[in-house]
Amino acid sequence: PSQADFSAYLDSLNLPQRFPGVLAVGFSRWREPPSGRPQAVIERIAPLNAINRQVLGFDMMTERCRREAILRARERQDVQASCPLKLAQRGPDGQPLDGLLLFAPVGDTDRFRGVIYLALDSTSLLRALRPAGALPGVAVETRLGGEVVGGERATSDRPVRAAFEQQVRYERVGG
Repeated sequence: PSQADFSAYLDSLNLPQRFPGVLAVGFSRWREPPSGRPQAVIERIAPLNAINRQVLGFDMMTERCRREAILRARERQDVQASCPLKLAQRGPDGQPLDGLLLFAPVGDTDRFRGVIYLALDSTSLLRALRPAGALPGVAVETRLGGEVVGGERATSDRPVRAAFEQQVRYERVGG
């Protein structure tokens, strides 16, 4: 679809309002130049605002976390998450936002066309998951592959023994 059609469809889904932390949905086209390394260049993105417009043309294969997740999505023909990374999008302070990307393959193993991806601002996403009016003294720390992802770190001058701990493990790609 054209950029206008891509934007219109994704804008109708209202993802950023329904799912805080979703910065963008994009499409990166897979290219295999005869004399070079494969590329996954961002061709479509929505919403097409000032923050997201700056990433059009970015080759996702130039960075390890993105590259490994795309290659795994292509190989497995399944959705893959990147390791925590600095997004191409920048915050109001001009610094790259902390986040991660989810990649879904487009095409099949015989004719891989690229990936649809979801760019997630991990700080906003995790802040939205924290219950309103959470009890004072309750700390939530989310980790991906042992690394703290977004939100605030649980810190204290002295260790706090948790009454309970919940861990859910997923395989991560790219680190």
